[in-house]
Amino acid sequence: RRLVSESPSALEAVLPGQKADLFALVAELLEIARGAVGRAWRSSGLAAISAATTIAGSRPPSPLSNPGPLTPSGASSGQVGAEEAAANYEAGVEAALDFVLAAGAWDRVALPSLNARLLRLASLLDVRLLQQLLRDLFAHTVALAGGASAAPGLAQKLEDAAMAVEVRVASS
Repeated sequence: RRLVSESPSALEAVLPGQKADLFALVAELLEIARGAVGRAWRSSGLAAISAATTIAGSRPPSPLSNPGPLTPSGASSGQVGAEEAAANYEAGVEAALDFVLAAGAWDRVALPSLNARLLRLASLLDVRLLQQLLRDLFAHTVALAGGASAAPGLAQKLEDAAMAVEVRVASS
């Protein structure tokens, strides 16, 4: 990174076709990640909570909005289940998007993830386009969690990840 910042002419020009090919790969990676996020949503239990609440006639829930009956300890069984489902979903999202988080960690080598290295390369070519693609995926991810107000920690973590892919040449 330091060599590039000191002498940008050291890099060869990237042809438009090469950029298009790279972003086609990135789009494919993000579509696969979208599928993994969907699987995390279904396996976490949030899908069942959302379906049960929708069938009951209310709007789609936030993970913590379905209190359910109280347990003997005084805690709401639905709330405990929803909180556990939300935690499971967040863990699943982190696993599905680990390559995005690795790509944004510019102070570390993005090994062994080829996906993270492709995101870094895309960031060098067109960071705004990459961030838009990531934000589209992240909006879907947060919507499955019940929205940004239902999962503020997840929403912030994903926004931080989108910003982190920006090249940090000056910090090296």
